[in-house]
Amino acid sequence: SVVRDFGTPEQRARYLDRGRYPHAALCLTEPPPGAGVDALTLTGRARLVEAPPGAGPLLDVEKRGRLISHMEFADFVLLAVDSGDPRLAGGCVIVAEPGDEGLFDRGLPVRTLGHRLSSVTSPAFRLRVPASRILGGYTLEDGRVAPRVGYRQALEPALRRCRPVVALMTAGKILATMESVLAQGLPDLAAALRLVDAWADAEAAAALALEAARMSDRLDAATASPAGLSAEVAVTGAAARLFATAHAAQHMAQYARLPDVLGRLMDAQVEAVYLGAESVQRRHLAASMAAPDFPSRLAAWVAEAPEQGTLRAGLALLGWTLEFLRRAGLLTDARQGARFALADALCRLLAARALAAGVRTLRAAGSRYVGFFTDLSVAESAAAASAVAQVSTTAIFGYPGPDGPAEEDLRSFSRLRGAVDASLVGVPAARLRVAAFLLAASRKRESAQSPKGER
Repeated sequence: SVVRDFGTPEQRARYLDRGRYPHAALCLTEPPPGAGVDALTLTGRARLVEAPPGAGPLLDVEKRGRLISHMEFADFVLLAVDSGDPRLAGGCVIVAEPGDEGLFDRGLPVRTLGHRLSSVTSPAFRLRVPASRILGGYTLEDGRVAPRVGYRQALEPALRRCRPVVALMTAGKILATMESVLAQGLPDLAAALRLVDAWADAEAAAALALEAARMSDRLDAATASPAGLSAEVAVTGAAARLFATAHAAQHMAQYARLPDVLGRLMDAQVEAVYLGAESVQRRHLAASMAAPDFPSRLAAWVAEAPEQGTLRAGLALLGWTLEFLRRAGLLTDARQGARFALADALCRLLAARALAAGVRTLRAAGSRYVGFFTDLSVAESAAAASAVAQVSTTAIFGYPGPDGPAEEDLRSFSRLRGAVDASLVGVPAARLRVAAFLLAASRKRESAQSPKGER
């Protein structure tokens, strides 16, 4: 997709030929935590070298990768590099092939606890390639080679498309775990109630990931990007990644004794660092919430909220809390404690919103299971709104000065917090209905699997 989006006509004709180049790899810069000096060697550099008379410019490219997928069998690799030469104006993406002059070391397969069927290596490259391998081409400006496409510009659409896919991979593992729990049997109603929250989170994670993927597809298909769509896609994709790994996947830990569940949990922990760790997704969401256009987007979400008012009340309380922190000068990078907690609360609300939208689709289609998913959505919205209430309370009373919030702010907060509490009427009954449904389904499976003489 990177070559398709930004390659020159010659590059697209060559590298999109799947018969000749069936496999490719993308070598980014992902230094491990605490890498220190090693991070400099992992970044990658490109430098101009003297070319023979009449020949085009040549580049010396050095790059080390860490845990790069598909490198064992890639027919070409895209190397994201910075400029290490004043004659090269900015970083870019270089297309490298195994037959290029120099070192093309694929690295040894890495043994991993998670994603045990994946092929990952830590490759190293020291190559000399023509400047025509710069993805998107280049221009000559006052004797300098200026890439037409920077590596951030080239990689952003690919990463945007991949975030929902990774979130959906995690959601699929959680749903498979829920299936395993049902298959082993639920001993009583208490066990079924514990499963309700896990199942609701799993369905919400899948719903949000699918919504993010559909929005990304619409953005790709738009000839002129609709106003605000690009920003909303960024928010939804980051929220889908964060919710799936930081919240929904945690439920698998209580079922780790079941077959295959521990492997799925390890896979989810690996997916938590794909395309940026969870802290990166929180920074994306925090920056979006601090943007001037976010209040209008939040107001639109409140207006779209379904007739069941828990989600609406949670969104309204989050919006007021953000405005309070903005007025108090607390919505800054220096206050990551408040910003990151609100980012987690936002991703929970967006997941509940996506699940509610899925329920409306089921209702319109006349699904026989609309009652079950309606109750799941009620439970998920209640959990999300309750999390917002807790985070907002901490932010309102924990971060202002010693005098605390003003009386007017206290009245506004109490009114919105009271609306969240009042909206929780009927939630315990909905959770009990879901638990009873799951318990009945589990016992029906046990009856079907037991020998006829034991029924």
